[in-house]
Amino acid sequence: MRAALDALSSRSAAVGPSEDSDIDDLPAAEDEDEDDASARRVVDITVEAPAQPASRVVRMCPSLWPDAREATVYFPYPQKDVNLERSGPLPVAADLGARRLAYRCTWERNCIKNAFSLAGFRRVKDGTELRALKGVRGEASPDGSGSGLADFVGGLLGLAPTGAAGGKKKGKKALDAHVTKLPWCASWTKHPGAEVYATQRRHQRVNHFPGSWCIGRKDRLLRCLGRARSRGGTAAKAYAFMPEGYILPGEARALEGKAKLDKHAVWIVKPPASSCGRGIRLATSRELTAGTLPKEKKYVVQRYVDAPFLGVNGRKFDLRLYALVTSVDPLVVYVHEDGLVRFSTHAYTMRNLRCRYVHLTNYSVNKKSKRYVEADGDGAGAADADDDGGDDDDGDDDDEEE
Repeated sequence: MRAALDALSSRSAAVGPSEDSDIDDLPAAEDEDEDDASARRVVDITVEAPAQPASRVVRMCPSLWPDAREATVYFPYPQKDVNLERSGPLPVAADLGARRLAYRCTWERNCIKNAFSLAGFRRVKDGTELRALKGVRGEASPDGSGSGLADFVGGLLGLAPTGAAGGKKKGKKALDAHVTKLPWCASWTKHPGAEVYATQRRHQRVNHFPGSWCIGRKDRLLRCLGRARSRGGTAAKAYAFMPEGYILPGEARALEGKAKLDKHAVWIVKPPASSCGRGIRLATSRELTAGTLPKEKKYVVQRYVDAPFLGVNGRKFDLRLYALVTSVDPLVVYVHEDGLVRFSTHAYTMRNLRCRYVHLTNYSVNKKSKRYVEADGDGAGAADADDDGGDDDDGDDDDEEE
């Protein structure tokens, strides 16, 4: 256990900026285009001071395989928000002494800061928090010339070279991205660039696997599934559940041709990098061929599943299961015992394509309906409750179109 703590904090004992640093945070880069970002609804969130541990004693979680794996830092549930206790082996107290557990992040969100703070971590920052270039896979080197080691690692991961692709992008202001010299143990940021992985030390942990950006957005996920299906054989059968889809504006002509052939089809239109049901609407083939979508706007358009399984009270619902992937090779996945079920508030019908309370199950959408009923038990609606309030019970999506 002491060896695990030494490994985590060996680099953190160095003198560096602390949580009380006067240097302001740099804004986190959004993995969206500027047009998408401007259309997003900004939520005013009060930033509270993160909770502090009682002392310099950290709680360690013994491994289920003590002979093969060291103990890890124990992350408790915040009792004031979640009335739950973690299952499994009880944590064991360990004295930190002069060692430090430090983390860095680009998110000003209480849930992240409180989780690290309650586990015994302190935040460090020096103004070089990760700033990824918009629309560019990878991270620019400070001088724009790239880094040999970073470019080598980036090539292995399928990332763009830091010098060639990371320097500038036409029509957009390039942002410098620096690899921080902070003594951190854990990093919770946007997708790191190749330089971060190339300079990462053994005791440091990041919250993204290299290259995982390719399934983190609707358009990229659709493209990856399309490539897998194009291989044929087992892969084509495995991903046959995915409805036919198109990525606009690049595939606009193909979509228009399909809509002309299938004049009675209904399609669902989504922004590629948004959440909480923002900007989603249904459109008929006639509307698509009439040019109702902006020609240069980015969308993901898929054939709408117009005959869904209506298992409860004739309403649409979705199941959300939570899994933690700790290793890709070998694949190690932990599935949470609990999940989430979300329901639409209006009975399903295809006679009204504009009512969002019929066709969407997002909590952020349906909580505005007069028919919304809060679920019994703890944690109801906590999955994406980051939208603003209000009540608009006709469910019309005019105010959400982008």
